[in-house]
Amino acid sequence: MGQQTNLKELYHLAMGSSSTVLMYEGYDINGYTFYTRKQDAKSANQNSGVQIKAYDCENHVQTYYGFIEEIWELDYGLEELKVPLFWCKWVRVPKGIMTDKYGMRTIDFKHLAYLDEPFVFAKDVVQVFYGKNLGHGGG
Repeated sequence: MGQQTNLKELYHLAMGSSSTVLMYEGYDINGYTFYTRKQDAKSANQNSGVQIKAYDCENHVQTYYGFIEEIWELDYGLEELKVPLFWCKWVRVPKGIMTDKYGMRTIDFKHLAYLDEPFVFAKDVVQVFYGKNLGHGGG
């Protein structure tokens, strides 16, 4: 039975996804509710911040920080073959990330990068919260 299921899934993958891409403002996965940045602006919650660990061009594991601009779902014709993708904007590593002496990370969104690599599988990210840095100059 397992082999039959695998052949069915393989067939649907080989046929490609539907030409219609479903888009969402929010998506529940991995125990998180993710929002697009646009939806965050309408909500009391911030759910668009993401973090992913991935290999850089020198084959070292890096932590990348970003936020979700769009949520897409590809449909391959079976319920178990729906693939959610997040289209994100990412901060340049290491230039846009600073860590203070207490281990607190500061993310500078003026240093966006990787514009040609915006997509990640939704299942691969964790949610993070970004707060405003009020420690500079004050008032």
